[in-house]
Amino acid sequence: MSLDFVILHEDIKIVLQAKTVIQEWLNQVGLELKPPKTKIAHTLEEYEGNKAGFDFLGFNIRQYKVKSAKLGYKTLIKPSSQSIETHYRKLADICDSHKTASTKALIAKLNPVIRGWANYFSTQVSKEVFSKLDAILWKRLWRWVSRRHPNKSAKWVKKKVFPQRKRNQELGT
Repeated sequence: MSLDFVILHEDIKIVLQAKTVIQEWLNQVGLELKPPKTKIAHTLEEYEGNKAGFDFLGFNIRQYKVKSAKLGYKTLIKPSSQSIETHYRKLADICDSHKTASTKALIAKLNPVIRGWANYFSTQVSKEVFSKLDAILWKRLWRWVSRRHPNKSAKWVKKKVFPQRKRNQELGT
């Protein structure tokens, strides 16, 4: 059994007391806190050598100092670096394992992975991450297509594989 949870409080003493209470409660049901997975962090600044913020369930939670907010900081929840890397690696592996597949087959394999990841992270601050992943996936797909058509010009490849849609088609009319 695995439990994932976060305790947030401004006073470190309260957090440490909560950790003790939780450990005692877990011991009663035959479970324990695993030291490598247990972390005390500050969301606004470095704490005991750890970077500000923490990763939880694929998200990175961190507070940033700003002058415009009432409290002097704002909290941003973004996809974690590890989650981004894992997702890109999965997309790259799909492209690599479908080198001889048709474009339609490759898209059919990529779409559910992209949609699932995007839906999971779409509720948080993800625009920059989505743009970055879009750009690097575009480059990988361009290499995939160029490899399939080595004797054709880039212009021909773009026209054949990535045709421009008319404005009315994009709007669905």
